[in-house]
Amino acid sequence: MAEPWWSADLGPIIGASSGIFGGLSGAASGAIASFFAARGRRRALVTGLFGVQALAGWIFFAIGVFAWASGQPFHVWFPLGFGGFMFAIVYTPLIFTVTQIYRQAEDRRLAAELLRRS
Repeated sequence: MAEPWWSADLGPIIGASSGIFGGLSGAASGAIASFFAARGRRRALVTGLFGVQALAGWIFFAIGVFAWASGQPFHVWFPLGFGGFMFAIVYTPLIFTVTQIYRQAEDRRLAAELLRRS
């Protein structure tokens, strides 16, 4: 078995901290998206936020899988793998959802422009 990356006492703290960070960052991203996306504003900011969070999730998931494969104990690979997996499966589909909301906002803007011109 490989030398653990951190102690068994630190594993739950890392898991809880990543859960708190994930919840708060998700709430902040959701609030920002709900304010800007339906209005069709700040598309790069909103999709970038969700993209960075999804990418971070996939990276942490990959690190967790690597830790598991290299023989790290449960308290090392589980917080990384589970937290990363949760981030990845939540934020990856949200990128497409937010993109669809921006597309709908653009369609509404174009329809209103056509209505004004007619």
